[in-house]
Amino acid sequence: MPPQPTFPSEKSNFPDPLTGRTVTRWTCGSSKDQHLYFTSFSVTVDNRWLVFLSERGGHPNLYALSRPEGALRPVSQNGKGLLRSYVYPYGGAHGLSKAGPVLDPARNRLFWIQDNAVWMGVLDEAGAPLRLASLPPGTWSAFTHVSPDGRYVCVPVTDERAFDPAMKSQGEQMRDTVARIRRHGWKSHILLLDTESGRIDTVAEVPFWVTHVQFDPAESGRILFNQEGGSIVRPRIWCLETNGSFRPLYDPDAEKVEWDSHENWDPRGGAVVYHGRIDEQPYLAARTWEGRLLYRHFLPPALDFLHATLTMDGRFLLIDCRDGVLARVDPSSGAVEPLCRHDSSSREQDCHVHPITTPDAASVIFTSDRAGSVDVYEVSLS
Repeated sequence: MPPQPTFPSEKSNFPDPLTGRTVTRWTCGSSKDQHLYFTSFSVTVDNRWLVFLSERGGHPNLYALSRPEGALRPVSQNGKGLLRSYVYPYGGAHGLSKAGPVLDPARNRLFWIQDNAVWMGVLDEAGAPLRLASLPPGTWSAFTHVSPDGRYVCVPVTDERAFDPAMKSQGEQMRDTVARIRRHGWKSHILLLDTESGRIDTVAEVPFWVTHVQFDPAESGRILFNQEGGSIVRPRIWCLETNGSFRPLYDPDAEKVEWDSHENWDPRGGAVVYHGRIDEQPYLAARTWEGRLLYRHFLPPALDFLHATLTMDGRFLLIDCRDGVLARVDPSSGAVEPLCRHDSSSREQDCHVHPITTPDAASVIFTSDRAGSVDVYEVSLS
């Protein structure tokens, strides 16, 4: 294998105009650099690596950025463009999926989907990536997840016939796919890939569109997953037990919930956080795995936001407000503290802010097109 190129640091720092906190801009250019989806960490536990997606070189690929020096290098070796998937229906039958990457932060391993197969790259090594297994033919994949022990990668796939080949945008995909699945009875399958043997097993066959899967960080083996389709489908949030049975986390109709979304685990395990709307008022909420409501905090309608994730200690929720502010919310009181301005337009998936804490709980990684290009940023929590 030819030696992989490395690129010099693009790092710069600046004071946030709202809070005075130091913000780090890790990437700089016109290559749509974005950190991984918010259900995955983007920084390793040892704090050595930051991983991100980039189109530098003309094709989407994954890059590892050395946090001490800022230098970066490619991890994947894709030269076939964008693979079609959830969120990205305009991709082709080959290439790298922007919805597929997930980081194993404790072992410095990165997994992704390329040419309808699952691949692995080891960040501490400069060797070629390893092809682990092929996904079932005739399926489209979505956001993946890795088990806390690094043994399994969970991949949701859906019958390709559910997706109109004429779709050109995420909006069209959201509007059309649910109706096609309901009309024809097509299904999603939740797959588990054994990263040691390469074996893939189906752990659940689901009669709706699944796009998000997440292992319990407490290592129970339980998997949180969703029913995709926006406000037109409910319940959104589902629980997969280790015996293969599944059920909704709760009944949103019984609580007059208009919409809920972006479910994710408390990093300590055992509880699920999400956000939604009741009577046009946004709220943050958390429930036990059994569905018991732990809290629901309503926020002013002016403080609307797109995503909410917990800090490592569970003390604060990180939210990306539509007014351009990245903030943390105290779930015990509902108090809101601005961290910095993200100022992303969020006009498309690639520039969604997707705030996620670093494993050491010291800072927040986010993506923004604030400077006219999509880049990766970081702000301290101290």
